[in-house]
Amino acid sequence: MTETSPKLEIGPAPESLRKERAKRSPASLLWVILLQLAVLALLIALWLRPADTPVSESAQEWRRTAQALEDRRLNKEAAAAWRQYQALAPGDDGRAAIWYRIGELHRKAEEWGLAASAFLQAEVGLPESSELRPKIGQAMVECLRRAGRTGEVGRELTRRVGGPEDQGEAVVARIGGEPLTEADLDRLIEEDFDRRYGLGGQVPTREEREAWLRRFEDPEARGAFLREWLQTELFARRALELDLDRDEAFERWQSHLEKQLLAGRFVDRELRAAQPTRPDLEAFYQQRLDRYGEPETLEVTLFELRSGEAAEEVLVSIDSADAFRIAARERAKTLEREEGWGRTSVVRDAVHPLLGRTGQRLFELTPGDWATEPLEDGGRRYLALIEDHRPAGPLPFERVEAQVRSDFAQEKIAERIEQLGQELMARYDAKIIREDEDG
Repeated sequence: MTETSPKLEIGPAPESLRKERAKRSPASLLWVILLQLAVLALLIALWLRPADTPVSESAQEWRRTAQALEDRRLNKEAAAAWRQYQALAPGDDGRAAIWYRIGELHRKAEEWGLAASAFLQAEVGLPESSELRPKIGQAMVECLRRAGRTGEVGRELTRRVGGPEDQGEAVVARIGGEPLTEADLDRLIEEDFDRRYGLGGQVPTREEREAWLRRFEDPEARGAFLREWLQTELFARRALELDLDRDEAFERWQSHLEKQLLAGRFVDRELRAAQPTRPDLEAFYQQRLDRYGEPETLEVTLFELRSGEAAEEVLVSIDSADAFRIAARERAKTLEREEGWGRTSVVRDAVHPLLGRTGQRLFELTPGDWATEPLEDGGRRYLALIEDHRPAGPLPFERVEAQVRSDFAQEKIAERIEQLGQELMARYDAKIIREDEDG
């Protein structure tokens, strides 16, 4: 028996459906098509969009490993671990900072090419206003220089900031293609001041800083500083070319110095966080008035007697303090002394450079009086007019404010360092084991 499939046929559409289709316009069909395309585009966009998933556990493991290696100063290995982390976590918001970190690790490991590559990676997509940009520029210049690409140094600087001549800056020296401008020299002078004080653990006053910088307004002083800096720079570059920095003894010394510098930076940061106010300084001054006191002092005008000249011959024509001053000025000119010679201070119980201990006899006189007996020391003889008498006592705060500020800083530095030492001993569970505590 043969089984046959039923034959299905689709007949013409009902009359109502044919009329409905006829009513549709070409414009409505176009809208339907556009709607379908929009939905399709949305689906594709959603499919292509990266998922907002957290950094994988594997990536976090690499991050922790990189930090642990970095803590142990295994710079090359740490850089490799950070690169692995970057590959597993490309969406990390700190991408640029991590690439810069990788570059620094390669730089410490003296892998100059890899360091330069990492620095350039850090710069990709970095905003112009980023604080990393100037740091990357300086690092790139060092990498090129240390890699022996001296000719590229100048071109790298030009690519980043243009030539100094293009910016109207005066160039004072060149090393290969690298220019040193007047502004660079000013910066080096300021850094030298900061380094000198920083190494000594001192906090300079504003007056000390300004006085230091004023020294280098003199062209001869600037020239001497430039020559000394240039010589040091050239010697250091040649030493690096000879790999003298890889000597084992040098590396130990360098590590020790690095720790000292880091400790100094830490202390400096802690001290700058608490700068004294004026009330602090005034209270410090009041507690130590004896330190800022002035001893009993006389201001006098001297008249130098010639060899064999009697005091009476001079005093016969002097009948007032003004007459004594006039006579003293005329005698100073005759003896070709410099302008203002003869005005001096005599301190109670102190040896005077001209009068020796004979100057102490002047404390028996009052302002406006003059000595009628010569004061002699070292073969020279003088008459003296008392101009002013200041009793012993503290100087006004305004006159010693700079000294008070310096003393306050030194004293507080010692106290703060002691306090920090105790805090960190507890933080890191550090102990000094004495022999009498053993067993």
